[in-house]
Amino acid sequence: MEAEKPISAEDLLTRHQWLNRYKGELVGWNRLIDDLACQIEQRYAEHGEPLNAETFRVRQVKEKFGELRFYCDSSVPIQDLIQQATLKSNSICQECGVAGQLMQNDRLWLRTLCEKHAGDDYKPRPSLKKITVDGVTFTFFDEGQLDALMPSNGTRIPKSS
Repeated sequence: MEAEKPISAEDLLTRHQWLNRYKGELVGWNRLIDDLACQIEQRYAEHGEPLNAETFRVRQVKEKFGELRFYCDSSVPIQDLIQQATLKSNSICQECGVAGQLMQNDRLWLRTLCEKHAGDDYKPRPSLKKITVDGVTFTFFDEGQLDALMPSNGTRIPKSS
């Protein structure tokens, strides 16, 4: 099965102008970010809140340790949506958007890549087990290393009166 063509930064930012702090540089994850943006818009609609600069602020969108990081201030609870997108990013190549996996190079840098973009530099990082306890996902690796994906407390913007 062939992956969908990655969404361009221009299309993404045209559809979701409130993502203005993100410049579209994570090309392979732009479709994932688009899905997250649609879910955020839906959540705001469900809460009867407008999505604007007073109720939502993107702080930063980036890759860290091979995963999508989406930092924001929100007047509506959306941390569960962000955590789901972060977990999905572990299986999508950040370069092209096809199926990928967490990879590591000799310098222990982590990226989520497909075989094509991993090349000879990155090798799969084998995990032994993943468990989630109270919203924290722990990943145990064969080197005895432990990684944890912790949900952010997230600064909330108070509702306007």
